[in-house]
Amino acid sequence: MALTTSGRPTFVKWAVVLIAINAVGGVVSTAFWPDIEDRATVLTVSSIISVVLLVTAWFVWNGNRWGTIAAIVANGLNALLAVPGYFNADPKSIVVGVSMTIVLSAATIALLAMPESRKYWNGRGARARGVGPGAVVTLER
Repeated sequence: MALTTSGRPTFVKWAVVLIAINAVGGVVSTAFWPDIEDRATVLTVSSIISVVLLVTAWFVWNGNRWGTIAAIVANGLNALLAVPGYFNADPKSIVVGVSMTIVLSAATIALLAMPESRKYWNGRGARARGVGPGAVVTLER
C-alpha cells in the first residue's frame, strides 16, 4: 500500500511531519539525555506520549476529523506537560528540548487550524477519497 500525497493540503503534510519529529525527537532526547533522575519513568511517559502523537499523525494524514481533533488535544497536552521543564533545578540543561517541544506542538496546532486543513479534515478528506463511513463511491465504465 503506497502513501500518496495527492489531495492533501500542504499544511496537513507539514503538520504530520512536525508531529513525527516531535514524537520521535521526544523519545530519542529522553533516552540519551544525561542526568535524568528517574529515567525509566520519564522514558515510559515519553514513549506513551510519542505513540499517541504518531497515532494521531496517522489519523491526520487520512483526513479523519476526530483523529485530527485528538491530534490538536494531544499536542496541546504535550506542550503543557513540557512547561514544568522550565522550573527544573538545572534549567539550562533542559530548556532547549522543552522549548522545541512547545514550538513544534504550537506550530502543529496552527497548521491544523488553517482553513485549507479544516476543509480537509472536516469531511472532504477521507470521504472524498472514498475511504471510511459515509464515503461516496462512483463507478466508471
